[in-house]
Amino acid sequence: MQRSSWISLALLLAAAPASAQTAKPAKPLPVLRGAVQDTSGKPLEGAQVEILGQDRAVTTPANGVYRMDEIKPGKYWVTVRRIGFAPLRTALNFNPGDDRQIIFQLEPLPQYLPEVEVRAEDARWASRYRDFLWRSHSTFGHFLTRDDIERAHPSYLSDVVRGYLPFTPTETFFTAFFPEPSGLTSRLGGYGYSRGGVESARCAPSVSVNGAPPWGGWAVNDFRPDEVEAIEVYRSLHQLPSEFEGWGIGCGGLVVVWLN
Repeated sequence: MQRSSWISLALLLAAAPASAQTAKPAKPLPVLRGAVQDTSGKPLEGAQVEILGQDRAVTTPANGVYRMDEIKPGKYWVTVRRIGFAPLRTALNFNPGDDRQIIFQLEPLPQYLPEVEVRAEDARWASRYRDFLWRSHSTFGHFLTRDDIERAHPSYLSDVVRGYLPFTPTETFFTAFFPEPSGLTSRLGGYGYSRGGVESARCAPSVSVNGAPPWGGWAVNDFRPDEVEAIEVYRSLHQLPSEFEGWGIGCGGLVVVWLN
């Protein structure tokens, strides 16, 4: 019995290091790094790279290089700005262990805009992006970033949206939905009108551009996938956040398209 006990103890001691070795270490927090350049590839000094919703921002030195460590995982808007250049905005996913290396190229502005107007534009976009981030953490709707769109390799924007609107006929993604003038569509679930006729308007998704009311007569496939930075998809009226209520959407749901 004593010999058996010693053998059992030896086996336990030998197994302990093996089990410890099988435990996988936690993945590090995401990293975003790269450089900011102009369209000719020249490094830009003084460009600001910011992750909205994280209150994280860095300014590039003379070589245009930037780096942000220990980013909280999630979906965020990343903005890049420099005086004299058009601002760049893109939505990205950050997962544990990610080491994202991205080179941002800014296009020179044809002329300098008044400083007050530039600040107002940035404030409006920042407010909308904060709203997007807040809604992406809710339990309703689906939120797709530039990463999600590129991963799908879509020919049409509907190739990305279709999975979240499974009962929507293909032709309706080419059909613009116009709400009824009375505004009863959103309350009664009516069909509204479209430029393709009443029949093709049945359950065509309403399309909002950059968070504006969907009254412009846009269809989902009016936009090329490469010009879209993010998408919000709401399948029914019951999923709509309070800021989108009363917009007169039909039974096809709502697609919010964010353009750069």
